[in-house]
Amino acid sequence: MIAVELRDWQELRSIHDFDLGNFADQPPHQLFLQIRTDQQPWTHILPVSMYFCFPVGANPIDPIPGRSSRKRHVQKVSASPRIPFPVGYGGRMTSHAGDPKAPVEAPVPRHHQLIVSLFGLYARRHGGALQVAAIISLMRDIGVESAGTRSSISRLKKRGIIDSVQVNNRNGYALAPSVIETFIEGDERIFHPRRANKEDRWLLATFTVPESQRNIRHMIRSSLVRMGFGSVTPGLWIAPGHLRDEVLAYFDRRGLSEYLEFFMADHIGGADPHKNVASWWDLPALDALYSDFIDNNQGLLAGWKRQEKLAASRDADARAFADYLVLITQWRRLPYLDPGLPIEFLPKNWNALHAEKLFQELHALLSPRAERHASRVIDDDMAVA
Repeated sequence: MIAVELRDWQELRSIHDFDLGNFADQPPHQLFLQIRTDQQPWTHILPVSMYFCFPVGANPIDPIPGRSSRKRHVQKVSASPRIPFPVGYGGRMTSHAGDPKAPVEAPVPRHHQLIVSLFGLYARRHGGALQVAAIISLMRDIGVESAGTRSSISRLKKRGIIDSVQVNNRNGYALAPSVIETFIEGDERIFHPRRANKEDRWLLATFTVPESQRNIRHMIRSSLVRMGFGSVTPGLWIAPGHLRDEVLAYFDRRGLSEYLEFFMADHIGGADPHKNVASWWDLPALDALYSDFIDNNQGLLAGWKRQEKLAASRDADARAFADYLVLITQWRRLPYLDPGLPIEFLPKNWNALHAEKLFQELHALLSPRAERHASRVIDDDMAVA
């Protein structure tokens, strides 16, 4: 257990801030952070592996705006710290296909996460950059005020994700060159996730880092988790073999390849693969994430199916855009947490299959409408310029 005292959640910059050297003999999903802040004077316990997946500075225990955070805390210290990664980022979504006039409470990602999705989906289709006015207008469609959008843009710029540019002689932003390749690779994982077969080969990774470079060691560990690796032993990591090219490119771009060795291997005998996979990955937490995604979006699919044959309208396109941007932002981290493990080695009724089908159906329904709305807003702002 690692006890951490923070003045506020902005201090939680990333897992690299913590010295995990004394805990190197435990895989990340068996390591837990005990968090206490001045803003929320309760102790929370969450798996370290889940923190690898949070954006820098994000609060994983966000209260719903307008509600007392005292009612929103995840869990007080208890005998069982193994709790699911929280899907509900907090927020109120007022656009829903079932009844556009009736607000429905649903987990909505944080503003900067939505903006990242916005750039990933639409900036690259419109010259790589968006005017500030277009970003503010599109975020307003989801209920985010201008001040919140500008604050999130500033945060993303400081983190090197977007750069200031001129778009038709007006202020705008574009994805930083250093992240464009990551977004391109992400397209494949997000929209076409691949699941391995039990006969497929495995990708093994091992690394050696001098004691004087602990920050590099933590960076490699967190990167392996982000890419979907499981931990066999403290020094040996494993992932489905189909991730090979993506993984090699990922570590090469970050200048970490010199510390790692990768091997392709076959499993030819030993313990039951079901038991191995269950010990190398935190399957209950991952299955809970898929279950939450299904619970949050089944009603959305039913609502849009009822409207599927209705004539297209600007209002319907705007609602589709709002629902789609939230959907993508909720979904896009799951294919990274789940490397596409063979279904034969997973528990019965594994929620990933249902969640993937649900996402693909919603993607097919909402994407064309959302693209139409986003293009209309972006093109209108370009015309004004």
